[in-house]
Amino acid sequence: MGEGHPLKPDAANPANDAPHRVDAVEDAGAAAGPRSGNARRAPEAWRRDLRAVSLLGQGSFGKVHLVTDGDEQYALKSVATASLATEKKREHARSERLALELLRGHANVLTLLGAWRAPGALHIVTECAWGGELFRHLQRKKRFEPAEARFIVAELSSALVHAHGHRVAYRDVKPENVLFDARGHVLLADFGLSKILDADAESSVFRVSGCASLCGTPEYMAPEVLNRVDYGGNVDWWALGMLTAELVTGLPPWYTEDRVELFRRVRYAPLQ
Repeated sequence: MGEGHPLKPDAANPANDAPHRVDAVEDAGAAAGPRSGNARRAPEAWRRDLRAVSLLGQGSFGKVHLVTDGDEQYALKSVATASLATEKKREHARSERLALELLRGHANVLTLLGAWRAPGALHIVTECAWGGELFRHLQRKKRFEPAEARFIVAELSSALVHAHGHRVAYRDVKPENVLFDARGHVLLADFGLSKILDADAESSVFRVSGCASLCGTPEYMAPEVLNRVDYGGNVDWWALGMLTAELVTGLPPWYTEDRVELFRRVRYAPLQ
């Protein structure tokens, strides 16, 4: 990545509709990260200055729009409050914002620029990941050369070390959550399943009894997650190992579409 790397930024696809204002703000705010070139900004300023240009993505989480402020472009993730009907979903929304705030400033973590609640929706503004998703690149390339995989894994490792240093267990390492900036550098994104571990627990994020829930994506779940025993950031390294194998072979280890068989293999198959 960087100069001469085969990963190329995905082209923007502005909509033909005229830009429009973002919803009015009720409360909350955040600060710009080191790559944004913006000073700390109040939520009212985001509401006043942002214009929506096009829809970048849509899913069960909500919508992501390309938005502009003058010549600057950002990504705006909007989640309808009606979709946060359960406490678990509300916790995921809180976790994403809090984790991004804690980890702001690292080169391999998507930079949070603003966050607020508006009537009917929660909004998060981040930098744009012009290099697209690792998942899409993997679909196109089928597999990466070892040197390319080493680069990706090294930068992901740096992001995870930073997260663990702030007592954040990420818990959902997978190609869809790994983005690239315009220069081809890794940006770890989507912290909705992350867990911020208690500060009064053991000093090591790997040994803390902070998580026991079944969460993540099946192909990348560690045995501790499947067995619902206490775990911490150690499960992120397992998932990164699964992803590393996928980068160079095209599939995660023990992959099968049979979920029960997949879980059996993860629990009991010999490591080779």
